[in-house]
Amino acid sequence: MTEWIFIVILLVIIVILLFKDRKRHEEITQLAEELAAVQVQDQIQQARKDAIDKSNQIVKGKVLEHFSPYFPTFPYNPQDARFLGSPIDFIVFDGLSEGELRQIIFVEVKTGTQDRKLPKREQQVKECIIQGKVQWVFVQHPVLPTPTTPDLPTLPSPTKWWAKMLGFLRK
Repeated sequence: MTEWIFIVILLVIIVILLFKDRKRHEEITQLAEELAAVQVQDQIQQARKDAIDKSNQIVKGKVLEHFSPYFPTFPYNPQDARFLGSPIDFIVFDGLSEGELRQIIFVEVKTGTQDRKLPKREQQVKECIIQGKVQWVFVQHPVLPTPTTPDLPTLPSPTKWWAKMLGFLRK
C-alpha cells in the first residue's frame, strides 16, 4: 500500500513539474517572440539608416563630381571641362578656352581616399581610349523643307466683324 501512495505522489509531482514546464515553455516562447520582434525592428531601423547614409554619400559624390573642376586639385582649366556624367564624368579640351587646343582628356572623378575598381562600363571606356580606339565623325543633317500650310480662307479682322455685327444690330 505504501508503494501505491509513493507512486501516486510521484505521479502528482510529475504532473506538477510538467505543468510548470509547460508554463515556463510558454513564457520562454513569448519572451523569444518579443525579443525577435525587437530585433527585427532594430534591423529595419538599421537598414533604413544605412540606406539613407548610402544615399547621402551618393548624392554628395554626384555633387562633388559636378563641381570638381572648380576645386584646386583639378589639374585643368574649368572652362575647358565638359560634364558628361556617364560613362565618364568629363571631357577636358585642354587649352580650348585660350584658343590653342593642346589635347583632349577623358576624366573620371572619384571621391574618397580608398582605391576603387572602376565599374565595367568605365573600365571598357578606359581600355578603348588607351588602345586608341577613338574616332572623329562628322554628321550633317540635310535641311528639312519648311512645311507649307494649305491656303485657308481669310477671315475678316475682328474689328471689321464686330463693326458689321453692330451695324446689323442697329438696323
